[in-house]
Amino acid sequence: MWGLGNIAADCPKLRDAVLNIGAMDIVLKAISETQSIAMLQQGVWAVSILCRGTPKPKYQHIKAAIPILASLVKSGVLEDE
Repeated sequence: MWGLGNIAADCPKLRDAVLNIGAMDIVLKAISETQSIAMLQQGVWAVSILCRGTPKPKYQHIKAAIPILASLVKSGVLEDE
C-alpha cells in the first residue's frame, strides 16, 4: 500500500494509472481484512492519496472507498489515543 500511495502521490497521471489497474480495490480489501492498526493507517493514507488531486479522479474509481471510510470514522478506530 505504501508503494501504491507513493506512486499515486507523484502526479495525477500516475494516480490515474494506479487507479486504472484496480489499486483502490486492492487497498480497500487490505483495509477490510487487516487486524493491524499500522496497516489500517497506511491503507487510509493510500486511499486519501488516490482520492485527491487536480484534476479530480473519476468518481467510479473512488466511490467504493466512501462506505469503508465512513465505517472507520464511525467506529472510532482511527482516533488518536
